[in-house]
Amino acid sequence: MEFDEVMVRYRKVATVGRSKPAPSGVDVDRAEQELGIKLPPSFVRFLRESKGKRPPFWDVLPILTGDRTDRTFDIVRANDLEHGDRANPIPAHYCTFHGTGTGDQVCFDTSSRRPDGEYQVVLWVHDDPPLGNLNDPLTWSSFLAWLDKEVDELETE
Repeated sequence: MEFDEVMVRYRKVATVGRSKPAPSGVDVDRAEQELGIKLPPSFVRFLRESKGKRPPFWDVLPILTGDRTDRTFDIVRANDLEHGDRANPIPAHYCTFHGTGTGDQVCFDTSSRRPDGEYQVVLWVHDDPPLGNLNDPLTWSSFLAWLDKEVDELETE
């Protein structure tokens, strides 16, 4: 699976959302500093190439751009809220980038960064205790692997 191939398929299902400026290097640096992690290169590239276009009822948290007057719910703000949830915070080494709409979060597992800059992606289930058998949680090898799976599902809807 190649990034360009996944993006060609993504653009076919990304039919809503207004075009937004791509995050600059300064914007990415600022978000990384506030999050305390380096974001995976595939995620940053996705944000730059998708420019706010998305499938209906689906979104990936953006990086705020420019002067930050856009009060979009961005990746930094979402993680501040998710880590600060007193009742059920996400683990400190998780960085959410996609909410499922049910309270569950798709996150980068920042406990281990690969040499290519990517993290494993994990589905964090908000139920306390989790419902079902989550001794083996849903995981993907990278953001691109997760995106490829999402596009597969979106293409069949």
